Amino acid sequence: MVSGAAVVSTGVNIFAPSRTSGWWGLVTGASATALGVANLSSVGETRTLARRNVIIGVSAMAFSIRGFRRKAPRDSAHASTSYRGLVPGITPLILPHRNGVALGIGLRAH
Repeated sequence: MVSGAAVVSTGVNIFAPSRTSGWWGLVTGASATALGVANLSSVGETRTLARRNVIIGVSAMAFSIRGFRRKAPRDSAHASTSYRGLVPGITPLILPHRNGVALGIGLRAH
């Protein structure tokens, strides 16, 4: 669940960064990284999942920098025109795979 929140915050920080999404990415990324590091000494699939949590967490923290670097618009008229159309969304994906189909989640800005 923590990794899912980190993935979503990464997508939001890629498509529509803001200070709020930057903080959210930092918190969820740190949580996912801490969860992964705590389980790195495990064996088998738990260790694989722990490695993936670390990668996802570090990615979320790295992309959260975009939210902090985003400059606020100078006036409200500029804000209403420049941010129009940058609402992120989540789309379920069904992709053909050599052994059948693969299910996933896609992030989009529309």
